[in-house]
Amino acid sequence: MREVKLSTKNQIVIGREVRKALGFKSGDRLLLVPRGNMVILVRKPKQYARKLGLLDGKFQIPDDFNAPLPDSVIRAFEGPEAVRLLVDTHLLL
Repeated sequence: MREVKLSTKNQIVIGREVRKALGFKSGDRLLLVPRGNMVILVRKPKQYARKLGLLDGKFQIPDDFNAPLPDSVIRAFEGPEAVRLLVDTHLLL
């Protein structure tokens, strides 16, 4: 797990190791998903707006959607398996 610092311009640098593991390239569009006291970073699908439109009215967002994550999930992002978990998740996208 790498530590990053928020710059005075509110920017962060995603280190080479993480970019390579997740296949991020310069110019890629990414989504930041806030979850409790964490942020999940994912690549924005090319057909993002269209995909959301297809789902209109087909699901309901639960009331606890923005609730803090369980400790077991938070630990998964803090332990040695965190990078592997992120890579495995990336491969499923």
